[in-house]
Amino acid sequence: MANFKVFNDKFAALFRKRIKDDDGGQFWLNFVEKADWAVLEKVLENIADDKEQQRRISGKAYIVAPGLKELQIDYFSSWHKKREDERRQNGTYGYCSHCGGNGYVFVLMDEHKRAIDVTKPFKAPLYAGPQLAACRCRMGERFDKQAPFDWRQHNAQYGFPLEYPTNHPNHPMSGDDMIRKYMQENWTNRPIDR
Repeated sequence: MANFKVFNDKFAALFRKRIKDDDGGQFWLNFVEKADWAVLEKVLENIADDKEQQRRISGKAYIVAPGLKELQIDYFSSWHKKREDERRQNGTYGYCSHCGGNGYVFVLMDEHKRAIDVTKPFKAPLYAGPQLAACRCRMGERFDKQAPFDWRQHNAQYGFPLEYPTNHPNHPMSGDDMIRKYMQENWTNRPIDR
């Protein structure tokens, strides 16, 4: 979270203008205090650089400070790009971190068709096995249009992706493999012959 005083000092240093109450200060304050300071600071510096280049080209004596709307547009664009980069580094390539963007996960269902947390000791129906279920993301909604969101969210919480990205510790195992592994370890009422 950004501090408005620090923001205003930076703004004044770059644009030789401070944000005051009669400039819509409350709107600036609401925006700034919810913003990610690292992203906001970088955006301010980029806007200042762009405006300085425009000033030199036009021959003006000073640069014009950005308005709140201009700053918000650049901020949210940069913030979304940062989020996409983080997802890409996590191996999810901008898609859902639960399913990897294909819309479904492997789960083990109980007799009520709810995903089971297989990472802890659990009881399951006699013929239980890994199966595909819709994820909570938009692709999961497309995969199963009739499924309620809370059910899909539960699947995402306890499910495993179809395959793990190459930089994931569980690669090259699939979600199917992970469930079978946990079934061997944690299925408390497992039939003897399994």
